[in-house]
Amino acid sequence: VVDYLEAIRKCGWSIIFVTSCGTLNKNERNKLSQSVSIVIGTRGEGRDWGNYSIGYARCKRFGTIKNLLLANDSVYGPIGNLYGFFEFSKKTKADMVGMTNSLQYGNHLQSYFILCKENLCSHKLFEHFWNTFYYQSEKDEIIYKNEIGFSQFFTRYGFVIEAYHDYESLKADTIRNKSFGYKLLEKGLHVNPTHHFIQLLLDKYDSPFVKIELLKFNPSKIKDLDKIRKAIGLKNKVLSLQIKKHLKRCS
Repeated sequence: VVDYLEAIRKCGWSIIFVTSCGTLNKNERNKLSQSVSIVIGTRGEGRDWGNYSIGYARCKRFGTIKNLLLANDSVYGPIGNLYGFFEFSKKTKADMVGMTNSLQYGNHLQSYFILCKENLCSHKLFEHFWNTFYYQSEKDEIIYKNEIGFSQFFTRYGFVIEAYHDYESLKADTIRNKSFGYKLLEKGLHVNPTHHFIQLLLDKYDSPFVKIELLKFNPSKIKDLDKIRKAIGLKNKVLSLQIKKHLKRCS
């Protein structure tokens, strides 16, 4: 997490760190001191979106928000660097840019890494969304109301969303190469791109992230996870060792 935060800071961001550990001790806070501006401890209500709302409220206290990056610790990374994403974000006319998008339950940007640009951040609807935000307790409800709802709320009002790694492009590549999950796609089913497309994301698109859930639980039963671990090791040995230690600690 510390290395991830430092990578974001090096891209020019000021960071408000919101943790669901309300009793984060002094030693742990000191680890964050070089990378973040503020540390806020919460009770974890509403999970990542509850913490996003608290971070947004603190940002507002400092004045106008020009751009807002929402990022959480559900991923390992960055494997490489984040500059490609931010360069893409500058060039696209989209108002909101995510690392990946999903079509499950409707097109939406996946909430582990979303950039809200100035045209959106300065709009009264953006402030309205956060001012009317309320905590949900169930994970599925949080995903539906916030991860999915966030993208769909603003697209209904004409704002444009776009993903750095677009689902349709990943889907076409998967079917063309008959990669893992292609049979599901040929049947018209939607899959989680951070799971089913991960080998493609790493090998062809140089994606900077891998979902922790994938390597820890593999809920989608993705084959050959060892290939994914090896690909991470070839790109970033330090992160690969951190992943091994983290998974061992969490087992």
